Amino acid sequence: MYVGGREAKVRGVTSSASGIAASNAGTITGCGVHGTVSSSGSPAGGIAYINTGTINGCYSEAKVTSSSSQAGGIATSNEGTITGCGVHGTVSSSVSSAGGIACWNYRTINGCYSVAKVTGSVSQAGAIAYHNDTGYITNCFWYRHPQGNAQRGIFSGRAGEATEYISETETINAWNLWKQGN
Repeated sequence: MYVGGREAKVRGVTSSASGIAASNAGTITGCGVHGTVSSSGSPAGGIAYINTGTINGCYSEAKVTSSSSQAGGIATSNEGTITGCGVHGTVSSSVSSAGGIACWNYRTINGCYSVAKVTGSVSQAGAIAYHNDTGYITNCFWYRHPQGNAQRGIFSGRAGEATEYISETETINAWNLWKQGN
């Protein structure tokens, strides 16, 4: 995240840490986060901790990390819609689960991608989402496979169509095209 032209670090000690908003019930469009978003006492999300609204066309090139809870590249918990977003940093939890786009998905993730290094230390990790309970993940792609003691592929639960792993060259080309359009 940049504030006044300088890179900033966002840290949460006993509350959640997020790059743009702790809780989003509205619409966040076209935002980008760089630098570090970290929490030592609760979850961390690149753009938002909890999303019940819409996050559209945003990206995170940040290091998103939680040392005591879950971490998500765009949102820790998605209960709304995340569309056209990309993650190109690292997403990690040293004691729990992590997801490239969202750690927990209960609604819709569409047209997103993750080239992030996703690591869930004690629990599990997902390239797009760690846990996809009642949600839908469609038209997404990822490059790196997640890392964790009991790692998952892209997600668990149900998914839509055209969600796939792509090569490094395809990922770099897609990232550059996406950034030019946003």
